[in-house]
Amino acid sequence: MLLDDGILTFTQLSRRHYQRFLLKWIDTGLDRRAIPLMKLKMAIDTSARWGLNNGVWTFGSRSVAEFVRQTKQYTLEGLVDSINNSRLGS
Repeated sequence: MLLDDGILTFTQLSRRHYQRFLLKWIDTGLDRRAIPLMKLKMAIDTSARWGLNNGVWTFGSRSVAEFVRQTKQYTLEGLVDSINNSRLGS
């Protein structure tokens, strides 16, 4: 995967739309608190609704909170220096 817009981790995309307290709930597994707020956001924000629904479907997640947690696995951290592509230059 090569991203040309400066995104090093996929989780940056999914997490930047949420308050810290909500992300803490998600990270610590307090889904009973987090999911209702995420559903509220999805009810009023069509981009959030599409992104989260698509993410849940694509990742095979059981919930929107699980999807946000799963995005942490998708990163180029620690791998960037290993990427070798003649089209990128030296």
